[in-house]
Amino acid sequence: MKWAIDKLFDRGLVNGWVASDDGSKNVIYNVTFRTPEKVVYTCVASIERPDVRAVGLHETGTCGFSFNARQCGIREGDLIFVELTRVNGDEFMTHSFLYAENKNTKLQFDRLEVPRDDFSVMDNNTESLLRDHPHLLALKVLLIRLRRNKRAKGWRGQFTGIDYQFRDSDWSLFYHIVSNFREAILNNLSTRNLFSITDTIADFSTPLERCAAQSLSMFMFHERFSQTLNPLCKSENFVHINAKIQYPIWDGMLTNKLEADDSLDVYLTRAYENLQSTPLILNFFQTIIKKAMSEKNSIFHENLKHSPFFIETWAFYHTKFNHDLVKHFGSIKI
Repeated sequence: MKWAIDKLFDRGLVNGWVASDDGSKNVIYNVTFRTPEKVVYTCVASIERPDVRAVGLHETGTCGFSFNARQCGIREGDLIFVELTRVNGDEFMTHSFLYAENKNTKLQFDRLEVPRDDFSVMDNNTESLLRDHPHLLALKVLLIRLRRNKRAKGWRGQFTGIDYQFRDSDWSLFYHIVSNFREAILNNLSTRNLFSITDTIADFSTPLERCAAQSLSMFMFHERFSQTLNPLCKSENFVHINAKIQYPIWDGMLTNKLEADDSLDVYLTRAYENLQSTPLILNFFQTIIKKAMSEKNSIFHENLKHSPFFIETWAFYHTKFNHDLVKHFGSIKI
């Protein structure tokens, strides 16, 4: 199967062609365009493409298709999923992308912020988000709502958030978009935002996927904690860490704000929560983290040394971990 898709956003068109490996005129393909909420266009790939025929990719060149995004109501910042399927066969190909005439459209995901004490963002039903916002912004709103449901009110030792009636439908839509439109998302969002998405999966998905997402977040946290004290981006005249600010690391990620930052709380609470289903691994995690916090050459220990806030944070978890370890060690059945 051979294919190509040209995104002519300035004209509101998505054109392409699809052919079998041998270019046979007898192999026909259906083309389907979807958004997160519906199918918006279907056709048979049968438009004349003399350029494709000229280079020997199709016998007759009648293998093209054209999608008029504007006529189909596609908005700037919407997500598109294309499926090319062989008629009377199981061969297919999928591709997703962000519809963006403006190259800065993808930056809207970063720029959309809602004050932490503003919970009105959680008032409207899930379906209205797709109606009122382009899909990329709707995904950010979903992320904000789910995060506030999880930990808007507390994160030390146990997450506490804001209950709202659309949590389940929000999560269903969030996962549908992230899973099926992953190519578009991975190609357009910064690493910082990709971690925000996988952290949400670590908070809401199945136990297995939560643990998988948790393991991925470990990379981000260690990168963040290691560069807090010695940012690789620092200038030559950089001497002292300013505890009141966050320094850029790479691709949108930031260092810790040593004066007050919930990163250590979130790191330990999420790991503690997700490892409940595997108590053996939880005990290993607790013990190793305890060692790391006390070793002078450890990145975590160095963060504590420069942050009274982190020292206070760790005191809570140190007590909690010790209590749990004693309890678990004393209740093993053989």
